[in-house]
Amino acid sequence: MLNSHPHLRIPTVVAVLLMGLLTVVACNSAGRRAAMTAVLDRADSLNRNYIPITTDSLLREAADYFDSHGTPNERLRAHYLLGCAYRDMGEAPRAIQCFQDGVACADTAATNCDYRTLGCVYSQMAQVFHQQLLFTQEKEARQFAHYYAALVNDTINAIYEHEAIAGIYILQNEADSAEAILLRVMEDYRKAGKTQASLNASTLLMYVYLEQSHRLQEAKDLIDIYEKESDIFDGNHELPQGRRLFYYYKGRYYESIGQLDSAEYYYRKRLHAGLAPAKLLPLYKGLLNVFSAQHQADSITKYAQLYCETNDSTALAKDMVLTARLSASYNYNRYQRQSLENAREAHAANSRLIFISFLMLLILSFFLLFLRKNRKKHEEQKARYRASISERNRLQEELDSLKDRHYDTIIAWKEQKIASLTQDIERQSEFFKQMTANNRLTDYKASSIVKTFNSKRTFSKGQTLPTNDEWKNLVSQFRQDMPSAYTMMNCLSPLQLQVCILLLLGFEEGEIAYMRQTKPQVINTAKVRANQKLFLSGDAVSLRSNLLGLITS
Repeated sequence: MLNSHPHLRIPTVVAVLLMGLLTVVACNSAGRRAAMTAVLDRADSLNRNYIPITTDSLLREAADYFDSHGTPNERLRAHYLLGCAYRDMGEAPRAIQCFQDGVACADTAATNCDYRTLGCVYSQMAQVFHQQLLFTQEKEARQFAHYYAALVNDTINAIYEHEAIAGIYILQNEADSAEAILLRVMEDYRKAGKTQASLNASTLLMYVYLEQSHRLQEAKDLIDIYEKESDIFDGNHELPQGRRLFYYYKGRYYESIGQLDSAEYYYRKRLHAGLAPAKLLPLYKGLLNVFSAQHQADSITKYAQLYCETNDSTALAKDMVLTARLSASYNYNRYQRQSLENAREAHAANSRLIFISFLMLLILSFFLLFLRKNRKKHEEQKARYRASISERNRLQEELDSLKDRHYDTIIAWKEQKIASLTQDIERQSEFFKQMTANNRLTDYKASSIVKTFNSKRTFSKGQTLPTNDEWKNLVSQFRQDMPSAYTMMNCLSPLQLQVCILLLLGFEEGEIAYMRQTKPQVINTAKVRANQKLFLSGDAVSLRSNLLGLITS
């Protein structure tokens, strides 16, 4: 219908110019996407082969590109690899920020969500938290890493993350929780056919038992099983030099039961050149305990001195860690300087876009003229519509009067005129019905899919979460009931669109995080970015009122 009206067509010249511009942009876009993908592939290869990534410049450019042009999975991957670069460069705060940005990019409601990479993000985040001695944050990240590894059937990594959580409980002096997890981990490793991994996990449980004097027999049972089943002993039943932690636990056991000669023997077997001070410290303490019990003054003096020196060295190492943290914070200044340099580069790049900007301005001018002409035509049609109704009513009155006087010829002409006006009114009425059709939020709220989501917004026991199909139906019904609003919001990511729909329906941020099974921080970030894209507003609070203004305007 619209194409039949010449005043509704964009001028041919503008269409040709626009088609040429789109062709150029498409070619440039394809080449840039290929280049940015190659950057990620290279970084991914280095990361998989445990080769440190020593620069972040190209990865920052790739992350910026995919933030604007990539899918949720591409944005997740870009921020993950950028975080790995900062991890290798020793810039922990930047690494954590990138990993958190990657989590915010993931669309966990999509069927093609890259859960494997998402699990890797949480695992690397946990490792950085561990290096910063932030054990509570590490535990939370490990739990997410365990969940997503299990979701993609990555059994070994799922068990490994569970084992790491047990190590955190040990550091936090929560022996009961650590024991429960380690028993489960050892069983899961054996079910997966990883006997040696199960035995390695048992050494942590040995530590738990050795710290409790009434559980020494349980520690001895684990020691015996390790010696019987471990496949890393050589032909002389000796462990490789880098894997002798077991000897320390065996020495601890013998010290605890008073067999001091055996304790000394296994403590010394654990010692070797190049052992880190943090690992030497418990050995020197164990030997000092042995010689103190045996009243060997010379050995007591020797190992007391070694223990003190090593303890001082360990404290120095901790000071170095703190210094590294301060250095990482100082590196923010470097990024400020880089931002200024990037601004200068952007200014140079803008000069190359002058022609395209001018062309876009020309197209915009034609489009505004088109809208103005169309609005004027619309007002003229409305006036004609009202005049037609008035004229028809007048003629109808005259017709009724003529029928009473039997003026057949005049009546026939009047009837023909009325029929013509009626046909014109019907055409215009249909046009205005199409122009004024407006889907209402109340109709959408009354749909069955919205009722389903309302029934699942409470945190009651046994309550089920929305399925992927229900998330799709929620968006599909929104597009059907409110097409204009959906078109305006089509620039949003799937997560941001879902958050906006639920906000319009009156859902709170905590309820949305619960239904998406993610953290409120992720939902808050999605709100900020949606508000920025739609309304150029950099906060999360005003998003709902802005959306209500959008659908009622």
